Amino acid sequence: MTSDRSLIQRSNSRVGALFAIAATGGSNLGAALTALLGPARALLGDVGSYLVSAWCTARIQSRETTPAPAEKRPLRTEIAEGLRYVHADQRLSVLTWVNATTSFALALLNTLWALYLLRGLEMSATAFGVVLGLGALGAAAGALSAPAVVRRYGPGPMMLGALALTPLTQVPLLLASPGLSWEIVIGGALFLQLACAGAAGTTQRSISWGDSVLSHGRSLVPVNGVLLALR
Repeated sequence: MTSDRSLIQRSNSRVGALFAIAATGGSNLGAALTALLGPARALLGDVGSYLVSAWCTARIQSRETTPAPAEKRPLRTEIAEGLRYVHADQRLSVLTWVNATTSFALALLNTLWALYLLRGLEMSATAFGVVLGLGALGAAAGALSAPAVVRRYGPGPMMLGALALTPLTQVPLLLASPGLSWEIVIGGALFLQLACAGAAGTTQRSISWGDSVLSHGRSLVPVNGVLLALR
């Protein structure tokens, strides 16, 4: 019988893959609709996407128990309680610092990444779109492969390997020059980078959910709702 922890890992894997695919498909579809209908009419497609999301969410059916009304407390008290909880759990504390530092570094990189490719490396808009598509495919592949990799090597070695590989994927940007061959290399590097991010991200979320939900006897209703939607 499948354990709750493996169900959380598997559901996070599928959700991560769907997010990656939706990001690419949504961007490309949005660009096509804008070119075909104009920016104002294209916004109707965005409205329709929210309606579809609401319909899908309404289809999630799970028996829920109504919790007792919680005592209303000041927001700063709840924030402080959450910080103490994360600090007291070594796994959650380490994951928080890892996510904070990597997100900060990637935010600095992404600020100039597109500008460098389009201007510095003279990449065409079409090639840039293909490179972004490869990155999204990498994120989906990493998210879907995460459960198998975790079963084989364990979550710790898998996340350490992903963190070690990620800086190496930036090396082609230091050496690249304009041309098709370097565009292919950069696309492959982005595929690997986002595959590492997808695999590590789904595993980190699974560990966080496992600590906060399973280890402390909380309700599994949110997890079961995700599983029902994905089955």
